[in-house]
Amino acid sequence: MRKLLVVTSQPLSPPVDETLRDRDWELVETGDVRAAEHLIAREDFRVGLAVLWPSDPDPRAAAIAELVERSSRIRWVGAIDRSQMVEERCMALAAQSLYDYLSLPLDAERVAVILGHAYGMAEVESQFLARQRLGESGRFGMVGASPPMRALFREIERAAATSAPVVLIGETGTGKEMAARAIHANSGYCEGPFVAVNCAAIPASLIQAELYGYEAGAFTDASEGRAGYIESAEGGTLFLDEVAELSPEAQVSLLRFLESGQIVRLGSSTPRRVDVRILSATHSDLEELVHQQDFRLDLYYRLHVLRIELPSLRERGEDILMLAQHFLSELLRTSPTRVLGFSRSALVAIGQYDWPGNLRELRNRVHQAAVYSAGRYISPTDLGLTSPSRTQDSLTLQAARELAEAEAIRDALRRTGRNMTRAAEDLQISRMTLYRLLQKHGLDYPR
Repeated sequence: MRKLLVVTSQPLSPPVDETLRDRDWELVETGDVRAAEHLIAREDFRVGLAVLWPSDPDPRAAAIAELVERSSRIRWVGAIDRSQMVEERCMALAAQSLYDYLSLPLDAERVAVILGHAYGMAEVESQFLARQRLGESGRFGMVGASPPMRALFREIERAAATSAPVVLIGETGTGKEMAARAIHANSGYCEGPFVAVNCAAIPASLIQAELYGYEAGAFTDASEGRAGYIESAEGGTLFLDEVAELSPEAQVSLLRFLESGQIVRLGSSTPRRVDVRILSATHSDLEELVHQQDFRLDLYYRLHVLRIELPSLRERGEDILMLAQHFLSELLRTSPTRVLGFSRSALVAIGQYDWPGNLRELRNRVHQAAVYSAGRYISPTDLGLTSPSRTQDSLTLQAARELAEAEAIRDALRRTGRNMTRAAEDLQISRMTLYRLLQKHGLDYPR
């Protein structure tokens, strides 16, 4: 049985009551807002139904709005009379605080469907948070449970058990440095430092000094000696990110170090033996670079003892929504906002987008949406995902219909200069239905 808290000053109609009970809902009804607060404090409700009848006085409507605001862990569905939706307070409640809303009088089947969706999303969120607390949503500090991520975790385990060099291959933003840190933290070098070097960010003229260090007087302004990145990683791991960007000269000197285990600081002739584990990463095709003679074959074989390929975000299927919720929770822990979660249309948009920037892009979009969203639930517009990048052929029929519906509404608003009455007439729907569809698709209300 699924518990449903119903806050209403009038009993639900028999068809609605019977349909919900037939669908395994346990209804807990109250007409008093204060009593509802006590029920929420004592019992675990995932979903609530708040009914605003036309006869309800303004103070009651305000009290229900405050109840919805305060009980943010519950996914609230509102039931509001069509005549009330022209009022700003009702529009604000529907747009900013409710998971979804229904028009009075209530249609029993539609009530059951919407409440079922709300409960399903609450369950997903609850399971995700439970798995996150138990560490089951991933390993090595990496969130994910999809087959590609489980395979990656196995590869990290194997790499951590050896001291051999590893090349991490993956698109930009897939988490190559995070995987490198996981290998280091679980290896025999974990007591030593982890030193990350972005080879693409160091000018070619400085790479030798940065990697190997220098003695005092080695060049102008070198008033005192300094250890390079390799020496700083003594006893630990040196992570060479974007290793394919190394100049030919830097490739030669790196190869010499890998073969001898020794470095010579600039301005010195004394070799220093350094014990470090080498991990490297690139988004480039190293084999192709070798073929084009842009990367040394002998260095390639020195670095490429073990190879780990990181999956792109679009390959991770079920992980994408889990990661979106993770990044939102991450932000809410440090920077509380009005946002409670994602709207249904936002979740559809997240699942349909190709994420060319991978984890980095997803995190940035979620954080920006949470900060700038005007509503309680993040919309596709907040995420900047109003036009999914996949083709219509790859969408489910329902998703394709929703996309077409949203586009038709946008076109109508553009044609009519964002006049709600004319746009509704153009679409051959009522003005109230247009308000509902705007909220459903996360579209902005005309001002």
